[in-house]
Amino acid sequence: MTGQVLDLTEQRLSYLKEVRGPNSGKRTLGFAVSLLGAMLLIWGRIRVDSPPMAIPSGLVLIATGWALFIYVIVMRARYVRTHPFDPKR
Repeated sequence: MTGQVLDLTEQRLSYLKEVRGPNSGKRTLGFAVSLLGAMLLIWGRIRVDSPPMAIPSGLVLIATGWALFIYVIVMRARYVRTHPFDPKR
C-alpha cells in the first residue's frame, strides 16, 4: 500500500512541476517588474530632485507586473483545465 501512495505522490509532484514550469519565467519577470516599479515609486516620492515622471512610471510598472501575474494565473488555470491530473498516466 505504501508503495502505491509514494508512487501517487511522485506523480502529483511531477504534475505540479509540469503545471508550474511553462510560465515560471513570466512569473519571475512580473515580480521583477513590480519590484522595479515600487522602487521607482519610492524614489520618486522621497527624492526632491527626481524627475516628475518617476511616480507615474512606477505605477505603470507595478500595473504591468500585476498584469503579468494575472496572465500567468489565467494560463495556468487553462492548462490545468485542459490537462487534468490523471494518476493512470
